[in-house]
Amino acid sequence: MPACDRLNSTQQETHPMRVTTVVHYVLPFLALVGGAMILLVPRLQNYVVAIYLMLVGVMGINSLFHFVR
Repeated sequence: MPACDRLNSTQQETHPMRVTTVVHYVLPFLALVGGAMILLVPRLQNYVVAIYLMLVGVMGINSLFHFVR
């Protein structure tokens, strides 16, 4: 095994969970649920849109500044 492929005890390889990958799976389902809620109860539209925009905004800011890794 080449020396560059070996890791000593202080250089352990880690694989953190990527938040952006999870977001790509969750956002379409959030959009479907939100759309269904708006169709069923139109008065909820303001709340659904506001919550959706806040979630997308927080996730976008997180992708820039990496508050959660």
